[in-house]
Amino acid sequence: MPGSAVEAMVGTQGYAEDIEQLRSELGLDQPWYTQFMDWALDLVRGDLGESLYSGDSISSELLRRLPTTALLGALILLVGWAIGVPLGIFAAVQQGRVIDEVSRTISVLFLAIPSFWLATMFLVFASVWFDYAPPLRFASFSADPVLHLKIMLWPAIIGGLPVSAAVVRVTRTLMLEVLRQDYMRTARAKGLASRVVLFRHGLQNAAPPLVTILGLQVATVVTGAVILEQIFAIPGMGRYTIEAAMRRDYPVVQAILLLSATSLLVINLIVDILYGVLDPRIRVGA
Repeated sequence: MPGSAVEAMVGTQGYAEDIEQLRSELGLDQPWYTQFMDWALDLVRGDLGESLYSGDSISSELLRRLPTTALLGALILLVGWAIGVPLGIFAAVQQGRVIDEVSRTISVLFLAIPSFWLATMFLVFASVWFDYAPPLRFASFSADPVLHLKIMLWPAIIGGLPVSAAVVRVTRTLMLEVLRQDYMRTARAKGLASRVVLFRHGLQNAAPPLVTILGLQVATVVTGAVILEQIFAIPGMGRYTIEAAMRRDYPVVQAILLLSATSLLVINLIVDILYGVLDPRIRVGA
C-alpha cells in the first residue's frame, strides 16, 4: 500500500515539519535495518512493542483478541470435519451412486466459492428474505456465552463449508483405497459387523493422511478468519490485522505475522507427533 504510517496518521496535507517530527518520535527516520534490530531485540525480551497508531501494548491487544480468533477457527474446523468426514465415508461406501455424485458436485462447488462472497450473499439474502442481521453488539464468551456463540455460529458455518468440501474429497479417496485392501475383506469374512469394519479398520487406517490435511487447513482457516471477522464485525486478530494494514501500523502487522507463523509451525509439529500415535508403524528416527 502506498504511503507510510505517518501519512496515514496526519494525512497528506500535514505540514512537513510536523511529519518529520512525528517520524522522529516513532523512530521511522532510522534505517530499516536499525528499526528491525530494535524490534528483534525487544522481541528477545518478550516485548512485541507498541502500536504506532494508538500507542497501546501489542501484547495486551493480542491477548485480548486471540481467544476470539482461536474459538472461531476451532468452530470452523469442527463444522468442516463434522460434515466432511461422515459425508466422505458415506460417499465412498455408495461409490457411483446418486449420493456419491451429489456430494462430489457440492464439494467442488464450495471449493470454488470464496468465503467472502458466500458470507456477503448470506448477509444480503438473510436480511431480505428473513429480516435477519447478525448482532451488532459483540460480547465475549465470559460476559455472555449464549450471545457469543450466536455471533460465532454463522461465520463458523460459512467458513466450515469450504473446509468440509476439501475433507469430503480427501476422505472419500482415502476410504476407497482402504476399502479395497485385503485386511478389509478378511475382517468381513470373519463375520464382523459392517460398522465395526468400516470405522475400526477402515477409518483408523485412513486417519493419518487426514491428520495431515487438518494441519494444512489451519493456514486456510487463519486466512479465512481475517475476512469473516471483518464482514461480521468480530474483534479478533483478523480484523486487527486489516486495521493495522490500513494504518500502516508495522509493529502490529509484524507481531501478528510472527504469531501466525509460530502457530503453524507448532501445529505441524503436533501433526507429525500424532502420526506416530495413530500409526504405530511410524517411528521417529527409524
